[in-house]
Amino acid sequence: MPVVDVYSPFSGTITNIDSLCAPHKACNGEGYLIDIAALPGTNVYLYTTYPIKVYISTLYQCCYGISPDYYRRIRRVDLYDYSTNCYVGSVFYGHLDQAAGQQPDGWTTLLTSNRLLLGKIPGCTKCTSTCCCGAIKDPECCFSGPHVHIGMINGQRAPLACWQTVSEGTTLLYSFQVYPC
Repeated sequence: MPVVDVYSPFSGTITNIDSLCAPHKACNGEGYLIDIAALPGTNVYLYTTYPIKVYISTLYQCCYGISPDYYRRIRRVDLYDYSTNCYVGSVFYGHLDQAAGQQPDGWTTLLTSNRLLLGKIPGCTKCTSTCCCGAIKDPECCFSGPHVHIGMINGQRAPLACWQTVSEGTTLLYSFQVYPC
């Protein structure tokens, strides 16, 4: 069976896996959660094996409803086998700000490259009344500093550890088996 792999969207440090390092919640029902910290403004890419077809959609469902849009913003990437058009799985990238040149919502095919720009890490550096969690001072606030929240459906997470350093486009995060439709 072929496999589709998804790699780290930038170089940074894992600050949470599920709830092993700190309290952690899913944004949109995804599992196998990973938070990767980076400086505000860091571009966030989809890195995957190719050729592959993807469908990208933007949702506003991460964290609390009063959070600013960029902190609630999720880019959902649905992965499809290039040769069969069969659905493989989905990866969610949460807490993304808009980035110049980012891939718009809709279908795209990666034939000669393994990366797509999805957004960037927001400029928020701490949870305040106007940044990230809004006025909520709750222990379940999902803000732990500038980071991207990643989760997936229908695959397996690579063996990763809290405080592990990951490298852009080379550290494996998730693998998805390609099954017949």
